[in-house]
Amino acid sequence: MIEFPNEESKWLWLTGIIDCDAYIGLMKVKEHRVRTLRRGFRWVPAMKFQQSNLDFLTEIKTISNAGNISPARQKRGNIHWRCSLHSTQLRILLPKIIPFLIKKRRQAELVLKAVTLLKQHRPYHTPYDADLEKIRSELHSLNEKGKHKEVFEK
Repeated sequence: MIEFPNEESKWLWLTGIIDCDAYIGLMKVKEHRVRTLRRGFRWVPAMKFQQSNLDFLTEIKTISNAGNISPARQKRGNIHWRCSLHSTQLRILLPKIIPFLIKKRRQAELVLKAVTLLKQHRPYHTPYDADLEKIRSELHSLNEKGKHKEVFEK
């Protein structure tokens, strides 16, 4: 376990890891359950980390006080693990880290907006589908490889 001199340095460390290694996005997940037959999908805001180092992910989970760790796919014989955070956890975590983010600040702001919209209505029956689709589209564009270069050119 990493020892931090103060609370702020702990959040700065976590923010650096998120900026470098996390996926922040809004997924549109197909649903086939009876209560969702009208739309056939639900919105899932998420932040994910994938690593071969389970201890590292456990440290992220401990510091953020959130997340679920599960096995991910194997790559070249190595076992990879995934730590996932979803709506309720993101609603608490994102406001704490957004001021410190550099590369993924816009993604975090968009996901926080999506989480706020989804909190107002059940994810199966939201009147904000058009807004959420715009957010998902922008997140998809921002999460493409190489799109972060504009942040550092300013």
